[in-house]
Amino acid sequence: MSLNKIICRLMILLTLMSCSFQKEKFIPYNWNDIQKKNCLKIDNFYVILDSSGSMGLKYFTEEKITKALDFLSKLNDTLGNIPDFQTKVIFTTFGKRLWDKRTYVWSDGPQEYNHNNFGNILNMDYFPNGKTIMSKALQKATTDIKSIDGFTAVIIISDGNENNIFSIKIAQQLKEQLGKRVQINSILVGDSSHGRRVLLELSRIGEGIFKNIDELSSPIHVAEYVNSVFFTNNCKDKLDQSTKRNIIEYDQNSYSLNQQKSISVEQSQSQTQSQTQTQTIKYGEALIHERQEISKDSDGDGIKDEADHCPNSPRGASIDHQGCWKISKIYYKSEKESIPKDYYAYLDEIADVMKKNPELRLKISGYSDSIGSSVYNQLLSENRAKEVMRYILNQGISRTRLLYKGYGELDPLLPNDTEEGRMKNRRVEFEFSSISLVE
Repeated sequence: MSLNKIICRLMILLTLMSCSFQKEKFIPYNWNDIQKKNCLKIDNFYVILDSSGSMGLKYFTEEKITKALDFLSKLNDTLGNIPDFQTKVIFTTFGKRLWDKRTYVWSDGPQEYNHNNFGNILNMDYFPNGKTIMSKALQKATTDIKSIDGFTAVIIISDGNENNIFSIKIAQQLKEQLGKRVQINSILVGDSSHGRRVLLELSRIGEGIFKNIDELSSPIHVAEYVNSVFFTNNCKDKLDQSTKRNIIEYDQNSYSLNQQKSISVEQSQSQTQSQTQTQTIKYGEALIHERQEISKDSDGDGIKDEADHCPNSPRGASIDHQGCWKISKIYYKSEKESIPKDYYAYLDEIADVMKKNPELRLKISGYSDSIGSSVYNQLLSENRAKEVMRYILNQGISRTRLLYKGYGELDPLLPNDTEEGRMKNRRVEFEFSSISLVE
């Protein structure tokens, strides 16, 4: 073989290798595919980006900070793809600049959200350094959110590598002070079990959504996340008596985002608590629905909203005295992955509820105890979750509404040094979310 042919082939090989390492271009999800009418439920969103030293460590092939910024870029492109999307945004990050001795919290905003401006913030140079001071960032968030009107969705992106519980206490204080005005959502970057527990607790306190960043890579999954955090399909949640609210409503046929209108809802003494009046008026080319909400039982489960801990329980679900769906876990014998027959009726109920609530999506998470190798336990946990998914599929639920994942020995409910603890850790858990997107 001649030298020229060898060089030519090497150049072709290098070209193919360089192409294989290029990231696939992110194309935002087509919002015309959303089927239902949704209302923008937030007035502001507040991003907290962890840029401390641990975010400079690699997670698989990339630094954690790179994965975090990549997601935020996808989030920005998705929001920028929604016509007339109007909210305020505050961006906060914490870390340590190379020339400073102390770890800092830096904030930008509040300002009207703009795709290009937010993109410029994300394109700044971030050099992960310093300690994880989530608690200080949450203190800053408390002060900032108090100064702005309306409902704020907080989005925390971190590896949760904080060595104290101050952030939990600050989050509790934030929620106590601001109540229904704030929701805390968190995204875990990495696979730290400690970080997962911290961020899960922050989301639980803040009545928000927890995700691992690996679940938010594709356009459809980012769009689903936006839909869950920023929008609601229960538009009356956005309307309070004698309060002005800005409603963004979508036309069901064309799904073009309609004009905003400030609606003042006047209280009517002549209506009973079980009635809801709806008036539809023409506003430009959009249909704006003015609702006079008198009902106090949003999900119709017989428990009034002021006493209902879960005012959006799905139709047909078995609820407890607090108005919440009684979601159970499935427990397994050692090394078993087949579903115990005692749980068939419960899985049938899940499938029935999903049929009655086509907007529901289900995540099935499998776990194991620590007996055996970690590789074996990872596979065992995946198979447990997969078997449950197959059972629900056989009940007529679409595969696009189901997600399963195995976590192996991660996140034990109890220590694995007793038989009782190991029994509790051999389990499958369920997580439901409402969506208005189809794949």
